[in-house]
Amino acid sequence: MKLSIYEALWAEPDAGLGLADKREFRRATKSILKGVALIQRAFENNPVLRQMAEERRLGFIVSSSVGEIEITRDFLKDFAVNQTARPFLFQLSSHNSTAGFLTQYFGLKGATLTLSNSYQGTEAAIESATLLLSSKACDAVMLFCVEQSIEEWVDLEMYKKHPQLKASSGANLLIVGQEDLLEGLSAKATLSELNYNEPSDGEALADTFYDSNVGEKIARLIDEKKSGQHFVLRPDSTLTSFVLDV
Repeated sequence: MKLSIYEALWAEPDAGLGLADKREFRRATKSILKGVALIQRAFENNPVLRQMAEERRLGFIVSSSVGEIEITRDFLKDFAVNQTARPFLFQLSSHNSTAGFLTQYFGLKGATLTLSNSYQGTEAAIESATLLLSSKACDAVMLFCVEQSIEEWVDLEMYKKHPQLKASSGANLLIVGQEDLLEGLSAKATLSELNYNEPSDGEALADTFYDSNVGEKIARLIDEKKSGQHFVLRPDSTLTSFVLDV
């Protein structure tokens, strides 16, 4: 399924947002601040989004690398010991608390999902967005993805071989739909052929792999107006390829 991309943004690194020295900030707080900055920019660039949000025509997906693991553990432990299910625990998880705050702050009334899929958070969000769109649950979907840092690449052989690999800023925002033109929104690019492959050997790696973050790379490629097939290699050695028409 081809997706039209109406907006593509990425966050500045933590230092740029004044968060680097805020060690007392929990992960969700930093995610919320990045989300506010990105969604505010998207709304300013596309005023029709506020109306779509009010009319429940704008879906929202928050995807984090790690969001619910500790909460899930506590939920299962409590259920095993006390035979009591406490689903309210999940509102405390990183991605759920982030989604809850952002939906209230911006008045997002459409379908909302939270996902956690390690290094493939953006891919999971894109696949979920296609389900929301094909089921007519909304006309467009806003994807806010908080990605894993690339710091652990430093100790990997792949990073040593390819020093051009860049660190992810940590968050990106895409607004996608199925139509090139949608009531005040025009497509900046078309995304298709999202595939998962094993990395191959050879010189091609040095020319094609430079980022760990699919969403951020898509946003940067649109900004640079680079069409074609692109690849993203991550620290767990998984590989995503996609075709972008800008």
